[in-house]
Amino acid sequence: MPLIAHLRELSCIPKVCLNKKAARTAIRTALKKLMFVVTKVQQSFGNWLQSHSWTHWATFTTPYTLTLPSARRLMNRFGEMRISPDIGARNVVKGLFWAAEPFDCKEGYHTHALMKIDESMPFKAVINAYQIAAGNKKASKDKWCRVQVQAYDPERAAAFYLSKYISKKLADYDIIKNYQEN
Repeated sequence: MPLIAHLRELSCIPKVCLNKKAARTAIRTALKKLMFVVTKVQQSFGNWLQSHSWTHWATFTTPYTLTLPSARRLMNRFGEMRISPDIGARNVVKGLFWAAEPFDCKEGYHTHALMKIDESMPFKAVINAYQIAAGNKKASKDKWCRVQVQAYDPERAAAFYLSKYISKKLADYDIIKNYQEN
């Protein structure tokens, strides 16, 4: 369906436009209104994400091409990872919001995440859990996936950066685990 038909369905432009200039003006106005609504939704979602007590912000990549479905499977595996019973069997992450976005200069996707990690969780356990989830259980460290994890700083607005993915066609996102305070 052409864009003008979609906009007519939304009652953004009149059924009859007398000339091309009037149609272009009506379309521009309708698109501005639509972008305003999308921006408001993103801002609200960013505020909601910002309201949670995330502890870490991360960027995850893989040495192989990651599709959107494979990014979802990978982040679900990572979100469900548990550490060994010798230090108390528990999930590596208490809460996780992730978003997958395409690379700028190559095919495939990478993921960003907001995580809530227990203070007693060894940092190495988080890195190892992602490597195992990505299929690098026995790989040497030079073949590991790139993982960049840093303390979450609400002032840097990572929650708002991730909120833009809720309106992108070529992106995916999800919340895994209980992300609320107990």
